[in-house]
Amino acid sequence: MPQLQVWRALGGCALILAAAPAVAAAAPAAPAASPSASPTPTCVIPPGLEVDPQEQALQAQCRAEQAKVQTEKAKLSDSLALAQGSSDSLQQMLKQTKDAVAQNQQLQDQTRGEIQVLEVHQAETARQMDATRKRLGLRRQEYADYLRRSYKFQPDIISAVIESRGISDFLARSSALIQVRAYGSHLVRSIKAEEQRLQDEANQLHQDHELASKKQKDLVDSQNQLIADEVKEAAILVALQGSIKDAQNELANADSQTAALVAQIVAAQVARQDRLIQAANDAAWTAART
Repeated sequence: MPQLQVWRALGGCALILAAAPAVAAAAPAAPAASPSASPTPTCVIPPGLEVDPQEQALQAQCRAEQAKVQTEKAKLSDSLALAQGSSDSLQQMLKQTKDAVAQNQQLQDQTRGEIQVLEVHQAETARQMDATRKRLGLRRQEYADYLRRSYKFQPDIISAVIESRGISDFLARSSALIQVRAYGSHLVRSIKAEEQRLQDEANQLHQDHELASKKQKDLVDSQNQLIADEVKEAAILVALQGSIKDAQNELANADSQTAALVAQIVAAQVARQDRLIQAANDAAWTAART
């Protein structure tokens, strides 16, 4: 930043050049007080020169320059506060994402266990169904043999009426025939019911297995997305924290630079932080939707 003392020295040089001819012609006189050559950022007029118009003008310029610098520093401070808040939020979101990844992995492990149990049940049900089908085939064969023997050695209803030796004998013959048929029908129905029960169980197990497999796939896809979000959030956080550090350094150095240079630095720094804050907001929005 141009210093008041520098301006003061330049002004003094001009005065000396203008007075040189007169000084050469005049008798030696006591030397006038000259401004100090050491720079100072305080915009203070040296003692004894408070009423000097040039000193007052230089002081006004110095203070105006300082005011501009302070205005730019305020802009950067506001941007820095927003960036710091965004950084804090992003750190919290990154922690939540990491927790979600860990929770997702636990759910995957649990789902894999459920799938293994379902596969064991499916194998056992398939074994039972195979055994039931074999038993049903055997019972059907036995029932067919039984019916052939029954029809071969026992009369039908008409024969029972014709050959019966009375009402009691007829009722006994008819009851035997009915019991044979009822026994056979009940046997076949019971085996078919068992077969149907096992088939329904197999269908349910298959459906549960399909749902569990889909759940596992969805969890894997979700974890991949979470990991991608985690990597993106971490990268934004590193860049944002770097920008915050740079902004803090620029604030510390602003008072030793010109207002024009500070304005350029602040504009570039604010634009950078705005981009990073927007990226952090976009990442938060994406994480909220997933």
